[in-house]
Amino acid sequence: MRKILLMFFSVFLFALNIKEINSTVPFEKLDFSDSVYIVPADYIGFVFKHPNIKIAGIRGREKGVILVHKKSLLDIRTIANPNLATKIILNSVNKNYKTVNVSLSEFLNSKDVDAIYLPDKTFNFTKNLYVYHVNRFVFFPKKIIIGDKRYLEKHKSELYRLKNNSDILFNALILYKYYKKDLTSMKNIVYFKSPKSKLVKVYITPNWPPFAINENGRLKGIGIDFWKLIAQKANIDYVFIKAPNWSNVLNKIKSDQADVTPSTSETKKRKKFAYFSKTYISFPLGIVCRRNEHFNSIKDIHTIAVGKNFTAEKLMKKYYANIEYIESKNTFDALKKVENSEVECAVDILPSLMWHINRHSINDLTLEFKTPFTFDLKVMVSKNNKDLLIKINNAIDSINKKEKNKIVSKYSSVILVEKNIKVINVWIILFFIIVLAVVIIILLKFKRRSETDEMTKILNRATIEREFKDVLKKTNGSVMFLDLDKFKHINDTYGHEKGDKVLKEFSEIVCNKIRSTDIFGRWGGEEFVLVLPETDFENAIKKAEKIREKIQNHDFRFPVTVSIGVSDFKKGEKIDDVIKRADECVYKAKNEGRNRVEGKKNKKD
Repeated sequence: MRKILLMFFSVFLFALNIKEINSTVPFEKLDFSDSVYIVPADYIGFVFKHPNIKIAGIRGREKGVILVHKKSLLDIRTIANPNLATKIILNSVNKNYKTVNVSLSEFLNSKDVDAIYLPDKTFNFTKNLYVYHVNRFVFFPKKIIIGDKRYLEKHKSELYRLKNNSDILFNALILYKYYKKDLTSMKNIVYFKSPKSKLVKVYITPNWPPFAINENGRLKGIGIDFWKLIAQKANIDYVFIKAPNWSNVLNKIKSDQADVTPSTSETKKRKKFAYFSKTYISFPLGIVCRRNEHFNSIKDIHTIAVGKNFTAEKLMKKYYANIEYIESKNTFDALKKVENSEVECAVDILPSLMWHINRHSINDLTLEFKTPFTFDLKVMVSKNNKDLLIKINNAIDSINKKEKNKIVSKYSSVILVEKNIKVINVWIILFFIIVLAVVIIILLKFKRRSETDEMTKILNRATIEREFKDVLKKTNGSVMFLDLDKFKHINDTYGHEKGDKVLKEFSEIVCNKIRSTDIFGRWGGEEFVLVLPETDFENAIKKAEKIREKIQNHDFRFPVTVSIGVSDFKKGEKIDDVIKRADECVYKAKNEGRNRVEGKKNKKD
């Protein structure tokens, strides 16, 4: 698939004659007569000085960093190697700085240079520096695609196809909207956060799947992904540091060499040397045994393998002290001991057991018991980082159920069932769920079609009548009858296609002005009905007037107005009586000159 996309990409590049250049080529040397250029974003200033040159798209997004010796951007007096995005940020808060060109090593050893711009994050954590990510301050492209307006117009279809066949190109209207106005002071798109502290050192052991996994040098897992989400919400800059084992992580936290570790639980012993965040997710502990082993209760087990210093070990020893616990390097090592009959069972947090059994096809094991204990995953924070703990807890509070499920579902591809049933691939279950979902969606579409007007996608007359009758059984309220003025004239003058567009736009405008509890639909032709439950006559009149003004002021590309009739209703009234009163008011509005709101109160009021 990638080769096919590259072929498409190459073909369109050839057709458009796009050339990519670096910043060493002067702008004046570019020949725009038959070429489009991909140039560094720093060329934006030159582009806006030439009225015949247009930005056709952007490529990538600025992801560089500013390393700073001092805590605040306001204190920067000298910065090395800044690009245009960096200058925009600094000009918004501090124009009293000068620029120099030095290397990273020269910057690290210099007291005269306060900051340096780096185009990416490929630097080692060598000393206490403050790090500002450019893309968190300002939206800025990495490169821009520029060309002569006439040449671009000539090849616009190819450019359009190119943009739709590759994610790297898209419309650059945002550039015109902001950068064309002022290249030095753009406070309307620059937003600053409070000064950030040094990089938070996050120690992890990448050998505890599915919570921490090192796959081809890339860290992932439930715990890793939750930490990334927490850090994003809390605006925490961090660096992952891999530890050889869990004991090493604990020692680093104790000695304040590590700031946090993201996937652990709270114990009395650990609370002596660390703080703990709120729980961000919980899982039960499970006990896995060989299929030919049978136990009536956990107390009948003689030997259990468990990871050294794991929370599971501490919980099990506290409540099942008579069992012999065999320490293992990790969960996989514990499961292999069970498989090789060195111990009877193994215990750990359930997702970890499931992941290893599926990944390594250890099919002779079954889940014998789910323990009454839950493993509450928390972030462990060193004692020197109490302020950091507050930010982490606030971020955890903001994580919703959908975000949690999204992370967990990425790593729960298998389920383990109890006793003599082997591991079942959850994709089989997912297949049936998907089939069921498709059937439900199809049924809902048919139901929606039967309830909505095909053109405007709002409720049809039959549905309005049914739902209005339900409202009349329960409560008081008001109803509007809306009739577009001189609609036949619109169709005759501008055509039925334009008339249909008016109906759609009108429906959309009204839908955006009403509550979720209101009932709005097309009664027929250019007539519409809006039911307002629990809305008195006076407020319904005000609402109608707002809708009338909105329609009158909307740009339909030709004049469009609406006449509206309003009446209130009482619980238990007949729908025909209510609609009749509103319809009479519309008739009056039409006779009084159209583009009016007329109302008639219920005589029972």
